[in-house]
Amino acid sequence: MGRLPALLEAVRETHRPQVEEVRVGGEGDGRPVRILVVPLAGGGELAVLEDLSLLAQAEKRAAWQEVARRMAHEVKNPLTPIKLTAQRLLRRTREGRLDPASVAEGAETILTEVSSLARLVDSFSRFAKLPAPQPARLDACDLLRQVHALYAPAHPGVRFDLKMEACPLEAWWDGDMVKRALINFVDNALAAQGTRGTLRLALALQDGHAVLSVEDEAGGVPEAHRGNLFQPYFSTKTKGTGLGLAISRRIAEDHGGEARYAPTPTGSCFSLVMPLFTPSAR
Repeated sequence: MGRLPALLEAVRETHRPQVEEVRVGGEGDGRPVRILVVPLAGGGELAVLEDLSLLAQAEKRAAWQEVARRMAHEVKNPLTPIKLTAQRLLRRTREGRLDPASVAEGAETILTEVSSLARLVDSFSRFAKLPAPQPARLDACDLLRQVHALYAPAHPGVRFDLKMEACPLEAWWDGDMVKRALINFVDNALAAQGTRGTLRLALALQDGHAVLSVEDEAGGVPEAHRGNLFQPYFSTKTKGTGLGLAISRRIAEDHGGEARYAPTPTGSCFSLVMPLFTPSAR
């Protein structure tokens, strides 16, 4: 078990318990395991391994049940105006009052709602079929610079602050996927903040991990919503699919990292906490 020796060494150095969740076994069929290592009063260490497979299965089942519920709700929204429009056109046809203007208006309504459905299905497909990361050597600083260059010229009213530590910073990630996760953060920030204020992009090192963060000045997320931010189909936007942050979290987890949210005095900070080397690239 690759991480056990490192945890044992950490306990010997700090004399404090260490806990970490890892995946044991081959890719695709590995088991999630929680490792707990504690120092013993009489010397030595005790390592406890807990198989989390059943817990993970229950959580996955509950998550997909919630996805199905939200998906049904989102699909129902555009179906209602489509149904009402079709009923109106049919009624006017039976009454002999169907005219070209009514047909054009009804067709426009239906096409608009069908486009909304298509976007919803496309978002769901991207979330469900995210490919496995293809890690390659890259400079994490360059990745953040690319995101900055993508947005700063297009939003002259927003001040983009770029702050990076320890550049260049070598990492083994799937650059396109990590950039996609950051773009989701920036899109959310701009949607909430609008064409004003300051948006901060930052890269820092923390406990051997790279922390890539996007901080806005949009006032923050209500506390009641914070626990659901990374759940599929949860959105505080009236027209949001609720998949952007879920995709970002999935990308981070597929790289052995995690996605985090933290409130700030003026808004929100979304971060990717990433090991410099994706587990599959070791």
